[in-house]
Amino acid sequence: MFKNFYRNSSFCSLERTNGVKTHRGRKPGAVVSDRLHLYKIKIFNFRQFVPEFSQNLRKECRISAPHKRLANLFRDNPIHGRADTHPIDPPPALRYNVINELHNLRFKSSPLRVSASPREVLLSSTSDPMNRSVPASATLLERLRTAREYFDNQQYTEAADLFLQALELAPDNSGLCFSAGNALRHTGDYERAATLYRTAAGKRPGFFAAFCNLGAALRELQRFDEAIDALEKAAAVRPEALEPHLQIADLCIRQSRIGEAEAHLNEALIHHPGSAEAENGLGNCAMARHELNAAKEHYHRALRLRPVYAEAHYNLGAVMREWDRLDEAAACYRSAIRFEPGKTAPIVNLGEVSRLLGDTAASETFFREALAIDPECQPAQHNLLVSMNYNHLLCPEAVLAAHCGWGKQFASPPPAPPWRNIPSPGRKLVIGYLSPDFCSHPAAAFLEPMLRHHDRDQFEIRCYAETVHQDQATEAFKKLADSWRTVERMSDRDVADLIRGDCVDLLVDTAGHLNGNRLGVFALRAAPLQISGIGYPGTTGLAAMDYRITDAVIDPPQEQTCAVEKPLRPGNGFCCYKPPDNLPPVAAPPALTIGYITFGSLHTTARLNEAVISRWSAVLRAIPSSRLIICRATLTPSVIARLSGWFARREVDPGRIDFRPVIPSTGHLTVYNDIDITLDTLPWSGHTTACESLIMGVPIITLTGDRQAGRMVSSVLTTAGLPQWIARSDDEFIAIAAQQAALPAKLAAMRTGLRQQLLASPLCEGASYMKNLEEKYRAIWQKWCENQ
Repeated sequence: MFKNFYRNSSFCSLERTNGVKTHRGRKPGAVVSDRLHLYKIKIFNFRQFVPEFSQNLRKECRISAPHKRLANLFRDNPIHGRADTHPIDPPPALRYNVINELHNLRFKSSPLRVSASPREVLLSSTSDPMNRSVPASATLLERLRTAREYFDNQQYTEAADLFLQALELAPDNSGLCFSAGNALRHTGDYERAATLYRTAAGKRPGFFAAFCNLGAALRELQRFDEAIDALEKAAAVRPEALEPHLQIADLCIRQSRIGEAEAHLNEALIHHPGSAEAENGLGNCAMARHELNAAKEHYHRALRLRPVYAEAHYNLGAVMREWDRLDEAAACYRSAIRFEPGKTAPIVNLGEVSRLLGDTAASETFFREALAIDPECQPAQHNLLVSMNYNHLLCPEAVLAAHCGWGKQFASPPPAPPWRNIPSPGRKLVIGYLSPDFCSHPAAAFLEPMLRHHDRDQFEIRCYAETVHQDQATEAFKKLADSWRTVERMSDRDVADLIRGDCVDLLVDTAGHLNGNRLGVFALRAAPLQISGIGYPGTTGLAAMDYRITDAVIDPPQEQTCAVEKPLRPGNGFCCYKPPDNLPPVAAPPALTIGYITFGSLHTTARLNEAVISRWSAVLRAIPSSRLIICRATLTPSVIARLSGWFARREVDPGRIDFRPVIPSTGHLTVYNDIDITLDTLPWSGHTTACESLIMGVPIITLTGDRQAGRMVSSVLTTAGLPQWIARSDDEFIAIAAQQAALPAKLAAMRTGLRQQLLASPLCEGASYMKNLEEKYRAIWQKWCENQ
């Protein structure tokens, strides 16, 4: 009866009513043994329920008077059964699993989880924490009572002090060690808590709860191997216990030990065949192997066992997101929020999905909602700034102010040791690149030429890889580096110390606020000179970031820059592009065969705001025979409906729009064979899209924006020798489209030679680009040396 009630209740607690314990939600008159009060249980949802304790609960759910009298005896004598029986609520900081990281969903604020936090183990009432044979003084009893009251009132520092004082009076008491460790864990002092748990386990052989909580404390300290060892000892004491197996599996997944994780989860299913948590964990294992269909089946099984299981809904959302089924992913995240409100992870993911669906305003709302719950939620902080770059209603000054506001939290970094870097202007310099994009990622096309064309006589290259999904491109990057460090599982402080120890002279950031960034490392001033470039189209807002790679088109010298960093202009464009290997051949322009101009866009859906659609609609109205292809895997039915409505309101028949949500098996670049002219976006222009369009022989029309994000394509076209495709106003944008569309033969001739023109331009000349950039590196290093 209790078991069924529990599964059907989203909130239950034990409370006192007129001196009699009743269980909220049970039938009137039902009485739960007073003895349960000794545990001070509050179970706010089913995820905090401890299977090991459920047996006790079922045994103790009695309505007989003898049990009540026995409970009164225990209540009046707190020596027995109380000192070490408190459950611990999950620590305040949300822990993230690394499954999403393993398949490069880096910022998914939220990675998949076996459980949101390790669930602490309650001791049964048969334990004897105070060693009944040892007489207890009145002082000891009073300290215990007061400590318990402090603990109940969440005054954990005071509770810890009193437990430790009591421990001085009874140093051999394992229960007091355990209780003091519990209180210290609540204060965030995981190191001392772990020490006390070890002591408790040493004093009492087979202390199951101490081993479990030791594993949880060590997990917080990111000492995963030690945590697994402690949890395995707990599993050896009680092989049938569910929680140790779940937590061991979760830690093994973090370390990519997927086979071991599956073994523990299958062992858990032997003893608990109806465990939704174990099925969820097996789904995480499948996700780690990128076996999405298998992962989906495990999550479905978990939800059949427990329809209100928030984590399984959440993890299923990750599968849908991988498949670009964003409407379904959003539904999964909403379910996770409904069944477990107050958690930031699904809210942040819902914000990310909303942005991918093109609803930037909604994404900002979700990120602010997550920050209202946890102002220190870094995924929400970074994602909010990213979304603001997409918002066409925000002026550059507002975006700058938001970034600077974020950077103020690092205005006073902790003191760092003196530099070991020798301030010699002409010596060989150590350049560090800290990036999540050492893999098959769009940013890799601009990062690879930098590493390949460095002068190794003058510069030593060290790569610090936040790349959690390594592939063939990663192996190629490793060969271009003089040293390679994997840092994705390291704290910001540890990474900063590593970089300092390597005596890196200039440290380059390639992500800004995008997925997988490590701006926290730069905030700690990991190197004497720190530079942002390549990946993020704007300022970091971080005062510790000294320079930003840019150019005269993006940041004209005569304009005041909207950035905290000083501009670093190599002189031949802000980037260098390496086209993909095995490029498809350039096809003849479709206008020659079908008789009308086809415009196109392969931009991410987040860039397709209403102002962009209004501009494109004007182009289509100016050229009545023209058509438009919009191709993106994220074109869900809801997105297509919204975009079609925007076109219709601007007197453009949605039938003229060819929405293509399925990428051809031949690759997305072959879509350009059906396009004559690509149309760019604002306020975030399509940098990579422009390079890919040009390399496929398709010119792109851009409108110069009022910030870096909106000027990247103007820079690309200038560097490629195609300034005639740059518009300065909406009217000029429409005029260029109409003028070029009227000359299909000229388009055909241009298409034939555009690829070669691009390859011969400074945009693709890696050696020349890096020579200019290295001169800038040397100049700012010499300036630093002068100031030492």
